[in-house]
Amino acid sequence: MANSRELVECIASITGRPLASVTGHMRYLREAEPSLVTTGGRGIAAPRMTSKDAASLLCAVYGSPSVQDSASTVLALKALPSLRQGIRTPRLTSDRERPPLFTLEVESSHSVIDGLAAAILIFAREKDFLRHIAPPARRDEETGLYARFSVQYPQFYATLTIGVHGHFRESWVYGRRQKLKSRQICECDEDALREIAACLRMQ
Repeated sequence: MANSRELVECIASITGRPLASVTGHMRYLREAEPSLVTTGGRGIAAPRMTSKDAASLLCAVYGSPSVQDSASTVLALKALPSLRQGIRTPRLTSDRERPPLFTLEVESSHSVIDGLAAAILIFAREKDFLRHIAPPARRDEETGLYARFSVQYPQFYATLTIGVHGHFRESWVYGRRQKLKSRQICECDEDALREIAACLRMQ
């Protein structure tokens, strides 16, 4: 499992943000009362990071106007109401749908941090799911897991979608989107979540 330094380096690589900036985000999350990420010793005694730590750090980087806003940003995002947009699966027959290979196993009482952490854990088990996915029928047909995650500020709003091409998708929205003249949107896809999952598996 990755320590905080390794997770910071991973998130900096994924987002293209300076390492010093992401380090600052992690520091503010760690120093919040109560702490918003796992804390502990240093060096070989440093705590192992979890998928929720990764989700919190990614949300802080994506949703904070400045590094100093990291903790307040994560708290604001965690407070957003959650709404599942549904699980869509293709029909096998006129009256029967293909069962999903997995779900995020989160509910409306869970926050965007919980949902994103669950998505990261799905990618940690990606090889298990791929065994049950048929190869594409056509050469240009996509297959495998995909994901989309976005955060909007200064009016906080987030979306999360995860699925399997040709099988199903599960979508969630957090907060209410409003029409603003000025807004910032940051997003990532399955490659980023896959890289985070690989980082957390580091020995």
